[in-house]
Amino acid sequence: MSERIGFGLRLVAALIDGVVIGIVGAIVGSVVGGFLGAGTGAAIASQAAPNDAAAAAALGGFFAAFLGAILGIELVGLVWIIWEGLTGQALGKLLLKIRIKAADGTNAGVDKLLMRAAIKYSSTLLGLLAGLTGIGALNSLGSLAGLVIFVGCFFVLGQNRQAIHDMLAKTAVYKA
Repeated sequence: MSERIGFGLRLVAALIDGVVIGIVGAIVGSVVGGFLGAGTGAAIASQAAPNDAAAAAALGGFFAAFLGAILGIELVGLVWIIWEGLTGQALGKLLLKIRIKAADGTNAGVDKLLMRAAIKYSSTLLGLLAGLTGIGALNSLGSLAGLVIFVGCFFVLGQNRQAIHDMLAKTAVYKA
């Protein structure tokens, strides 16, 4: 059985993922949102006084680009969660040549990988669900889950090198 990966490489992988998700999501969302907002701004501008038309179009484009960036980051993040849940490694782990496996070092099944991803990203998933349904309690529950997972990530510093989401899903991170 190969050696489990500790905190350092896992943190670097998470930082790589976070930066790429943020950049790609913001660009994609801003472009799409900007186009939609410009159309909305133009529709508003057609109803505005002639001197206010350009400002209305620009304001509509700005707000839609901003909202689009937020939505784009969430959408790219959701794709990332699914990617890691299906393959056992998203971009950060792939670049660092580490992989999520079963706790005993054998290849983990997709069921274990998806369970781990659902637990690890429960805060994001509950926040997204709260936004879609308008149920504020889900957002509060997501915040609590995020705190538990954050604290549980430091369990990797222990002898077993497993975060709380690894313990619950019976997985660990190993060299690929």
